[in-house]
Amino acid sequence: MSTHSKAPNPARGRRPLNVLLVEDSEPDALLMVRTLDRGGFDVHERRVHSAQQMISALESRKWDLILADHAMPGFSAPEALELIKSRDLDVPFIIVSGYIDEETAVEAMAHRSA
Repeated sequence: MSTHSKAPNPARGRRPLNVLLVEDSEPDALLMVRTLDRGGFDVHERRVHSAQQMISALESRKWDLILADHAMPGFSAPEALELIKSRDLDVPFIIVSGYIDEETAVEAMAHRSA
């Protein structure tokens, strides 16, 4: 049996991480937060699922990371990315999805670098 553990060392402390979740599904949002928590982060999150909510969140604090569901009813990751770009924010932006085809992924990446 191995004595090595993948769990974070409590003596080292947990890194704080402010995460903006652009996600309409509460279970999916909880899964993302749990994954980051297990990775050793002290996650402080806010979940939004509309452009107006995202604008409010962007104005409320500085975010370390944005995780965005690719497609939601009435709002999407590409639209969320446009909000980030229009404010000239430099924050990691990761698109998550239960399913995304290669063409859509390539389009999203090209959109990011434009």
